[in-house]
Order: sequence, then C-alpha cells, then structure tokens
Amino acid sequence: MCFEKKITRSPTKTICLASSFIVFWADLQQKGHRDALVVGAEALKVTALNLHPHKATALTEMLEWCR
Repeated sequence: MCFEKKITRSPTKTICLASSFIVFWADLQQKGHRDALVVGAEALKVTALNLHPHKATALTEMLEWCR
C-alpha cells in the first residue's frame, strides 16, 4: 500500500501513518475540531498498537522520528 509516497504492507503501520497525518491535518482546523481530531487519532493509534503489540515498539519509534 502506498500512502503519501510511503510504502507499507502492514495494516498496523498503515493505521499509525494515517493517525499521524490526521494529527498533522488537525493543526489546520479550528480549536474545538483540532482537539477532537487529535484525541481520535491517538485513540486510533493506541487501538491498532493494542491489537498488534509485537509491532508497537518499532512503530512508536518510527512515529516519534516522523514528528
């Protein structure tokens, strides 16, 4: 799967990448909407990492590097 020129084959990685893009996009929104988007994106990421805990460490490190 290719998402914003980032190639991934892992569903967990795809969800985490989508979460990071939602947080980025949230900065362009009004304050109330921004907060809701950030909370939702974090919930999405946490759920994906809880479903696949063996990938959590590598994906968390990747997402921290992207920020």
